[in-house]
Amino acid sequence: MARKRKPPELLGGPYAMPPSEVGSSPTCRIRGRVKVQGLSAAPVPWPWSYVNDRGLRPLPVVTGDLERAIRTESNQAVA
Repeated sequence: MARKRKPPELLGGPYAMPPSEVGSSPTCRIRGRVKVQGLSAAPVPWPWSYVNDRGLRPLPVVTGDLERAIRTESNQAVA
């Protein structure tokens, strides 16, 4: 039986979801103004949007705490 792995420790956490609603238009630090299409099912729900509204694939809206986590945490912790 596989042992359950302990999640990586966070260096700069805890992190909180930014105040967002589906349909709102926050400014993503990577893609500029985007329209929130939904919220992730991650432990910390996060707003996501489609790339260029073409429906190619959902990507997280990089604002506030997520930007800080990307700069501070390991790849495993952010994933």
